Amino acid sequence: MRLSDLRRLILRWKPGSGQLRWLVGGPTTHLSPWGLALKRDLQTAQSINIAAAYFSPTQSILRRIARVGRAGKVARLILAGRTDNGATIGAARILYGYLLKRDVRIAEYQPRLLHTKLLVIDNACYIGSANLDVRSLFINKEIMLRIEDAILAHYLRGLIDTMEAKAKCKPPKATAHRINWISRLRWSLAYLLVNSVDYNIGRRIKLRLAEQLKQRRLKG
Repeated sequence: MRLSDLRRLILRWKPGSGQLRWLVGGPTTHLSPWGLALKRDLQTAQSINIAAAYFSPTQSILRRIARVGRAGKVARLILAGRTDNGATIGAARILYGYLLKRDVRIAEYQPRLLHTKLLVIDNACYIGSANLDVRSLFINKEIMLRIEDAILAHYLRGLIDTMEAKAKCKPPKATAHRINWISRLRWSLAYLLVNSVDYNIGRRIKLRLAEQLKQRRLKG
């Protein structure tokens, strides 16, 4: 599929409003349909349970997660303790302090590499290909299935309970003690690489390809 056709498909995608929705994402200048649905669910969330391999979301999504924790409700993240891309762990860790101060529970999964992409927001369950990072929200071709079902949500929260039991939790005091200026600098650079440099390079490449395709069609 040509890039221009893909962007047109994403912009015209109609996921509907039922309990079962297929949501897509890809190289667009706006938040993808799956990212938009996620943002809306987080806006009214009373309970958030997330298991994600990569975690470096937009500031607005980060604030929505923090709001739930600050309100004394369940906001839980199971993130990678081991990964095939070390920069992504650093990019996530620079956000820990902000979230932990707002009573968001964070645990790093240790037994093996984490590739899970699972989000349970109240009774809305997201399963699919997308990580919770800027690339998955704006650039990468993604497909997510959103299922709104109380029984499934309860079951998936149980799976996340099991993952948390095998993970290394990050209590606020312990995390604050570990952070020094070298770690903070390293994690900040990782966040810049993952969310700014990598995102902008990727977006320029996508837009350049789109412009080249456009010029070829005009010449043809």
